[in-house]
Amino acid sequence: MTPQHLRALELANAAKQDHAAVKREIASGGLSVADALTDPRAGSLTVLAVLVAQPGWGPSRARRALAATGGRDGAWSIAEDRRVRDLTDRQRWAVVAAVKPDAAVRRAA
Repeated sequence: MTPQHLRALELANAAKQDHAAVKREIASGGLSVADALTDPRAGSLTVLAVLVAQPGWGPSRARRALAATGGRDGAWSIAEDRRVRDLTDRQRWAVVAAVKPDAAVRRAA
């Protein structure tokens, strides 16, 4: 293997370890979804992966929450394969509001 391949493998392994650490922290309650959405270690995770990492959340519940970010008809909902680093501030807020509905009330106040 060339040095370039080895460096790419090192970076990939580091990213996988970061992803696993973020998911573990979310699962244990040490990191909230709101904090995970701004954590640089979670940048290349999908939004769905962050939501599913929560205790009691599976893919179906996470997909429903993402669909709820798009209003009544879901026309503007956030795609489940969207990367955390690619979310706008408004989309981050919408995900947090979908996970914790009372957060939207506090932000508006």
